[in-house]
Amino acid sequence: MDVEKINSIIDLFKASGLDEMSLELKDFKIMMKNNKLECVTSNVIKNSDVKELIIDDEKNTNGDWVKAPFVGTFYSSASENDKPYVEVGQKVSKGDVLCILEAMKVMNEIKSDRNGTILEIKAKNGNMVEFDEELILIGE
Repeated sequence: MDVEKINSIIDLFKASGLDEMSLELKDFKIMMKNNKLECVTSNVIKNSDVKELIIDDEKNTNGDWVKAPFVGTFYSSASENDKPYVEVGQKVSKGDVLCILEAMKVMNEIKSDRNGTILEIKAKNGNMVEFDEELILIGE
């Protein structure tokens, strides 16, 4: 797939108002979430219109997901004005607070069960999450 086609897909995504979209063809896969774009293909693709473009033959799987222990609302910080508990690239230790899940008006701290580095944060602040949904990826 060439860059022009990717740009037109990106434009459609931006205009759609969707939070997430993916397209998979025989040898090409593109996934877009908010302002992040990920392409998985055997061809090298460059695009200056996208803030972050990740090109790889495989997704990074060198980590373990912290999953939601119950249904609730995900919060990345204690309050709107506070900085998030964790950010991508940050080192964490076992017992560090990663986020808060609110359920039935109770704020529950979700803590890290291992030492490592935050590789990815899937959950969005203020959004509902389902039981066993992947929230935060922690790697070595």
